[in-house]
Amino acid sequence: MNTGDQNYNEVYSLSETPWYFGAYLNMARHNVYLVSNEISKKLNLDKELKEDEHIPNSFLTDNNFIDKNIPNLLYTNIVRYLPVVKVFSSDLLSKEVREDAEFQGVDTKNMTCFLKSAFKEINAFRNDYSHFYLANGYTRKVTVEEDLVSFLIMLFNYAISYTKARFKNILPDSSFKFVEKTIANQLIQNNTISTRGFVFFCNLFLDKENAFHFFNKVMGLKDTRKFEFLATREVFTVFCLKLPHDKFVSDNPNQALQLDILNYLNRVPRELYNVLTEEAKKQFQPHLDDLKKGNIEENSIGENIEEDDYEEYIRAISTLKRSEDRFTEFALKYLDQSDTFRFNFQIHLGKSEIRSYKKSFLDITPDKNNRTITKDIKTFGKLSTFVDNQNDIKEKIIEEKDFKKLFTGDDFEYFTQYAPKYHIANNKIGLLSYENKTYYGKYYRPVVSDVFISLNELPKMVLLDILGKEKITEIINKLENTKIYNIRFIEKIKNIQITKEIINEFIENNSTKIYNIEFIEKIKNIQTTKEIINKLENTNIHNIEFIKKIKNRQTIEEIIKEFIDSTNIHNIEFIEKKIYWLLKK
Repeated sequence: MNTGDQNYNEVYSLSETPWYFGAYLNMARHNVYLVSNEISKKLNLDKELKEDEHIPNSFLTDNNFIDKNIPNLLYTNIVRYLPVVKVFSSDLLSKEVREDAEFQGVDTKNMTCFLKSAFKEINAFRNDYSHFYLANGYTRKVTVEEDLVSFLIMLFNYAISYTKARFKNILPDSSFKFVEKTIANQLIQNNTISTRGFVFFCNLFLDKENAFHFFNKVMGLKDTRKFEFLATREVFTVFCLKLPHDKFVSDNPNQALQLDILNYLNRVPRELYNVLTEEAKKQFQPHLDDLKKGNIEENSIGENIEEDDYEEYIRAISTLKRSEDRFTEFALKYLDQSDTFRFNFQIHLGKSEIRSYKKSFLDITPDKNNRTITKDIKTFGKLSTFVDNQNDIKEKIIEEKDFKKLFTGDDFEYFTQYAPKYHIANNKIGLLSYENKTYYGKYYRPVVSDVFISLNELPKMVLLDILGKEKITEIINKLENTKIYNIRFIEKIKNIQITKEIINEFIENNSTKIYNIEFIEKIKNIQTTKEIINKLENTNIHNIEFIKKIKNRQTIEEIIKEFIDSTNIHNIEFIEKKIYWLLKK
């Protein structure tokens, strides 16, 4: 085997090829430097770093500074570039682990503690693996601080949980066995980090493209046709850093929505993409020049791969293709921001544990409450109100008197989950008019909807709002005032006295016999019934003579006559006898 082949198949490790890891550690450190300065500049914090090596002193590691300077705004920006810190927010934890979380809201103390330890170790590892040593027998750094060890183990478990949820019904659960049972147990032993553990740690501060290159050259598992490889790679890169890039952004909600819509429209629907020719598909695929292709082949593709290779994988995840219909989301946000649409949509804020209690099992009563009653918390308003500055709004809701009425006992949690979204049920959403002043000025508004709108009507509503200006509001107001759709009218008829009045009013205002109670009482009398039947017999549609006239053919006439003669339904004598017998009985 020649030298070229040897380099191509080489698998890098901490002990044999430290320079390889040093290169990516340099990149990771510089990425942290860029993110720290980007957030400082964006928020006018005047906390920019002068050199890469100063990252342990970044404001991102200063809990006191974050607590005193709009922590929610800071966290929102940090998590945008460093997705790994989402594990320090109970609202962003996955459903599977949220119940076991030991904190509520954002745990800035542990977040800053982790970042400080991580940034220090990045510096230390980078310095140790980027320099050449002449001394024989020199051992490079392979140990990490004890605090960081516990954080990395926790993060790796979260990474598995997030990835399994993200790729549900795409990657089978069995493909995660290797990463769960083998890699997880070998990550760190006695504060000594393994090569794989080191890669996971470094990937937290690399962008995904470079993390893929780094990962594949170290791991040695290059067959991308195997689900085990894909699952492992996604676990190792699920928390990758996102670099700040110059792009079209807007602090104006209307402009931001327009940019989001334009970005969506720039992508081709999946159904259309699947039937396009290969030539037509190219306009929606990223351009890969020779250098990029060479780097991918060198770092990712095994010798025997013929299909489903890394290039195809990259192309698949970067193709400008729509995977879901987002019209409903865009339409609701547009109407929410419209000045002429005079309604608030119903918002699902999250879940609250309103009461807890002890439940005996096998005649054993537990020491602590082991049963809880939860409630979905709904309100009305603009979604942006509850999404922006979430913690501030949540604290204001908790202080409202009407919200506190929900809770009983001593042990309860105001919000076990706070994730505002439009409350859509059975393909419809509730509206509350601006004119409805119930709980006006409150964030928590536990009232019933004035009217419900089907999501199927959203295209018409948006068009009317654009063209008609307040036309859609007029239509909904008319619908709201129609009794059959009016929730307050429905509530009234639950009261028996009010129901009686409504029925009497209905009878008085309707002379149609089928609704007239006097008419119904009359037909209970046999004499009246006989008169009605006689009238019925004389009605042309039941009159055999009339039927004969409109039928010329003899056969039809005989059929009708035979049917009439043999059927007692038109026989007045038979009917009279039947009624008399029933009454006498």
